[in-house]
Amino acid sequence: MRRLHFAKNDLDWLPKQYRYVRSVVIGGTWTVVGGGLLTAMVWGAHFFVFGKGILAVGAAGHALGDRVSKSIVQRRLGKLARGDVDLAKLSNADDGELVHVRGVVRAHEQVPSLLGGAPGVYRRISANFGDVRTIEESAVDFQLVDAEGNAIGIETEGARWVVQETKKTKLTNAEVLASFEGLELVRSFFSRRRDREARKKRLWAAHLVHASETMLRAGDEVEVVGYKSRQVDPTMADRMFRDTPMRATLRAGRDLPLIVSRVKNA
Repeated sequence: MRRLHFAKNDLDWLPKQYRYVRSVVIGGTWTVVGGGLLTAMVWGAHFFVFGKGILAVGAAGHALGDRVSKSIVQRRLGKLARGDVDLAKLSNADDGELVHVRGVVRAHEQVPSLLGGAPGVYRRISANFGDVRTIEESAVDFQLVDAEGNAIGIETEGARWVVQETKKTKLTNAEVLASFEGLELVRSFFSRRRDREARKKRLWAAHLVHASETMLRAGDEVEVVGYKSRQVDPTMADRMFRDTPMRATLRAGRDLPLIVSRVKNA
């Protein structure tokens, strides 16, 4: 799975009730901070400062709205599904049923870290190219395993990882910058602008790139909400000789994506 989008669209998949909460938080932040800026302008603040303040209000509102929405989803993840299901019993659930499970990540494939960390099964990069805020996500299918060794598959196509962003750092290492350019992050977004080449060169030359990376790795404990399905898995040992080896999996659906959240204090 690979996804690239503007940061402002990162939570467009949220169910209606959570989108409403996000909008209220964003609007409230704009009202409070914007009122302070307007007061400052009345008392003689320079228009340049006021203009910068408007940009700051917008960024602060979206950041706070996203953080609150993610926190609510993480706390209420199980309520999106009909109930918790043990991994050992998932094969008995009806195909297409929306369920909530918990387990430890087991990896067969991995995606590399771009900022020098260990590889994992899901990578989220939040990057600012000047004033353009982007999110890049890459993931591979993995398995969830419980304490008894029961395993299910997780299909990451259409998945969403609910995780709070970490603090961004300024990128100056030429090799790291080249790896970002290899992802076509710059080309994908700045191709829409007529001055893209000049802007791209200015950004790279001035190192106006700030980014943070979050990795989901083997051994991490997570909660997952998804639609029960099955897929052929020839690695399964607990099957009859003539049976087609099928493993229960969770996947994204039409109404909800597959939602992954790291278990707190795990």
